[in-house]
Amino acid sequence: MTEKDFSFYYGENRYSLKDFCDEQLLLNGLKVTTTETLYPACNTRYWVTEYENIGMSDSQTISQLHDGDFYIRFDRPFDHPERGVLTTTPVRVTSYHGSNLEPDDFQPVEHQLHMGTKLTFSCTGGRSSQGTAPFFIVDCCGSGAIFGIGWTGQWYCTLECAPEGIHVIFGIENAEFYLRPGEKVHTASCLITDYCDGIVEGCNAFRRAMKERCVLGKGERRSYGPLSLMHWGAMPTNQMLDRVKKIKELGLEPDCFWIDAGWYGYSKLDIVTEFDGECDWDNYTGSWVVNRKDHPDDLKEVATAVHEAGMDFLLWFEPERVHRDADWHREHPECVIDIGRHDLLLNIGKEDGWKLMYDMLCHYIEELEIDCYRQDFNRDPLPYWREADEVGRSGLTEIHYINGLYRLWDALLDRFPKLYIDNCASGG
Repeated sequence: MTEKDFSFYYGENRYSLKDFCDEQLLLNGLKVTTTETLYPACNTRYWVTEYENIGMSDSQTISQLHDGDFYIRFDRPFDHPERGVLTTTPVRVTSYHGSNLEPDDFQPVEHQLHMGTKLTFSCTGGRSSQGTAPFFIVDCCGSGAIFGIGWTGQWYCTLECAPEGIHVIFGIENAEFYLRPGEKVHTASCLITDYCDGIVEGCNAFRRAMKERCVLGKGERRSYGPLSLMHWGAMPTNQMLDRVKKIKELGLEPDCFWIDAGWYGYSKLDIVTEFDGECDWDNYTGSWVVNRKDHPDDLKEVATAVHEAGMDFLLWFEPERVHRDADWHREHPECVIDIGRHDLLLNIGKEDGWKLMYDMLCHYIEELEIDCYRQDFNRDPLPYWREADEVGRSGLTEIHYINGLYRLWDALLDRFPKLYIDNCASGG
């Protein structure tokens, strides 16, 4: 199995897993803890690392932080590595397009690695599956590894062919920071599956591990993705109720009644669909009140009818993006990151911003008995994160923000054990 390893500099000294004792390392006030979970049936392991300043003063600078720094080795050695080429054992790397709103979204891309050559990948704009998705296959004659980078922000990854195998390094771009007393963060995680019986068996094992670790079926939630019927959020309540009635009359059996964007805010326009030329749904993100022009009873009648028809109720939100002059901007300016654009970013890396989002979502989940929470995100957060970074703490706004995002999902699932979460970013 591929050996777990990562590395970082603390001040001027480099550390890696060999310096740890019982999954923990103490460095002059800095406590570093790695947590590993094994899935033996899938030949898979997962790990994540946490950094905490337990001292009384600022830590030294943490830099060159590689959350993954390991070699993928194969059942057979490379041929003639001293010649600088591979002869009978080419190494094939598969990466994947992210979502670029193109026909080839999420399609695989094949690469070959030769001795001494390197491939470099990253996402774009701070959205983890935009540009390139964070999943890779490294194969040599039917053996190798599949791995995913667990970071919903701006990750990077390099793969270099060396005599020892394929050297993988990944982490968070531009992360170089110190921690204040009591400050604690975790960084990117890794899920990696080793295989020796061909790519197909390797992919199946990785999928099984992903399902066991990451996706539906935990607690009281459904174990498969729902078949949904989507409806524009500004469709008036009476029309939505008519749709529910028609679904029953026609004997359709969707799992989920989906209400998309446009149900909130203060628009006075009669917007027939999301493709209407006058559509102004995005002007009201950050004003999370039901638009009573379209839904006089705050969507309660629709939610009741949906549940009585035997369907789950899905409601769309985009809580991270706050339009300038929306309610959250006017009432809670301290909670947003403002870089002078018409959209602002709710800073869920800070407690007041996190609580604002959490309380709003809990209100609607309870009030409407939401079964599926859909979280969308239609702007690139990276410029906001970097603008908000303090001197000497590059990348830390992003790290706190992504930690807050994961904490949000965990808190919602703990409070609502039947809730399932669907997420996207501009459709991808």
